Amino acid sequence: MNFHINKNIWTSVLGIILIGVSVYFSQPVFQKVHIQETPTTFFIISCLLVLKLFFLSGWVLKNLLERQTVQFGWLMTFQLPHAMNLWGLLIPIQGSFVYFSALMKARYQLGYLKISANYLWLFALELTLDGLIGLGFVFSFHFNGLLSLIFAAMALNLFLWPVLRQLFLRLHKKFPLGFVGKIIHNINTLIAEIYSFSLKDYLRFGALSLITTAFSVLWAWVVCKQFNLKIGIDGVVLATVLMRIGLLIKFTPGNLGTMQLATGGIFALLGYSAADGIFLSVWQYATVLMVSIPIGIWGTLSNRRYFSLNKNIWSSVLGMLLIGLA
Repeated sequence: MNFHINKNIWTSVLGIILIGVSVYFSQPVFQKVHIQETPTTFFIISCLLVLKLFFLSGWVLKNLLERQTVQFGWLMTFQLPHAMNLWGLLIPIQGSFVYFSALMKARYQLGYLKISANYLWLFALELTLDGLIGLGFVFSFHFNGLLSLIFAAMALNLFLWPVLRQLFLRLHKKFPLGFVGKIIHNINTLIAEIYSFSLKDYLRFGALSLITTAFSVLWAWVVCKQFNLKIGIDGVVLATVLMRIGLLIKFTPGNLGTMQLATGGIFALLGYSAADGIFLSVWQYATVLMVSIPIGIWGTLSNRRYFSLNKNIWSSVLGMLLIGLA
């Protein structure tokens, strides 16, 4: 327990340090931006785009879970992505997935294998589509060997499952019994569940994923135009789709600081200003926190009755969140 607590503390400290480094490197942009002169309409549009993006994520989850005969209303569709984002900040390693799994198990009695299969399949599909988009833009605008390899790995993500299935089938024949056999059997069951998706599912969720990516690009483009960032549409698209990697690899809560520095590096590789890229990421991250955390707290408290924690613990969690926001 102490190890996990210390790990969470240190990853949070690391995130704060990295975001501090990010702000330091993007100081030239911050110095020329006067927040008080920024039109109110821009703030409203930014907040609305964040709400739209999170609602699209909720809509995707709603449609995904309907395959498992799980039905939930518009309020849950609205709240769930924000609550997942909040727990991604509270628990550094896949906190959003931990919360999602716990809620689906406690409220809808879904098995962990089914939950994991749905989540992994959706993640693989979105990562593959973004990888294909990234490859298209790299070859069309900036041929860069490192970025090409990254996007190629993303594009091949969905095709990894057939290889894994064959590997674990062979292992299952070698270790049919015992602890190892049970693990391999569970993995085979997980992959079989992933294979249950039809071509119609691929097309439907693929379209929803592309719409979400398009809104993400639109938001980044609006920010670039408002603050006169010297970034082309190619850079905006590539940075947006590359952010998906942040869903898989997390070193800090919500990848605080790491994605800002990574975005700066991406723009530097593309020949743009690293400071502009970091500023864009910092601004977007701050907007997401401002809009999403209050709704995430609301969503978490709305579903607290499904978890076997007493009221004192939930009061303490809420208190810590409010202190953190203050």
